[in-house]
Amino acid sequence: MAQVARYPDDYSFLLAQSQLKYVTTFPQNIANEHLSGIQASSTYRMDMGHYGNLALSAQYYVELKHQQQLRPGDPYLDLLHNFNSYEFKSRSSASVSWAVDNWTTTLYGTLYGRGVNYAGTAGVGQWAQFNGSLQYDFNEKASALFTVNNIANRAPPTDSSVGPGSQYPPPYYNPYVYNGFGRIYWLEYKFHF
Repeated sequence: MAQVARYPDDYSFLLAQSQLKYVTTFPQNIANEHLSGIQASSTYRMDMGHYGNLALSAQYYVELKHQQQLRPGDPYLDLLHNFNSYEFKSRSSASVSWAVDNWTTTLYGTLYGRGVNYAGTAGVGQWAQFNGSLQYDFNEKASALFTVNNIANRAPPTDSSVGPGSQYPPPYYNPYVYNGFGRIYWLEYKFHF
């Protein structure tokens, strides 16, 4: 009870007298955590002469196990298979980059594996997102970069457990796992001193 603070009985604001003021909380030290998975990546580069250089890259990760024990002697929580975690079972990505003279363009895609809905009662489908960029190098110190994230303007998969009556407005998706940003684009200028 030493962590609970209340307003005094003679507090000047009558409605606050003896009411809860704040509760002090401390960081929780996790006793044990075990995470295992398989991760693979590959990159292939090709010199195409006066047509430039091509780079192909792919990555894949699958989570096999994720267990957590909050305090010594507590049972382990299965964060991967129980509906109490906002983790993806797998994630894969691929990119292709093409550089010719002072120009470089890249297309990058990510496929997020199945996840768990906000209520923790069912699965939610996969989600793919594609990003692209075009860069021009003026010289070794200066360049301009145009980037587009979420080229297809795809929304996250709909989560029926985050629907009418919840604190989140449409479109319904779990905000702790997905972002609701649509297509985003920007232009930047880089100068290295």
